Amino acid sequence: MFELLMTVCLISNPDICEDVRLDLSEESRTAIGCMVAAQAEIARWSEEHPDQTIKRWSCDAVKVPKE
Repeated sequence: MFELLMTVCLISNPDICEDVRLDLSEESRTAIGCMVAAQAEIARWSEEHPDQTIKRWSCDAVKVPKE
């Protein structure tokens, strides 16, 4: 499984940034599926957060804790 990892920064203060992780559910079973699904999710997230800008993004493997 993969998740979308974005580094987002405030537009008003680009030095204030944070990492945001989003689960893309079914689409994120493969790296390619994550990359495809990420495009729409990034657009949606950007519309919902007009005060922030996405500096970079990637699909990152979900780390499953060992039992």
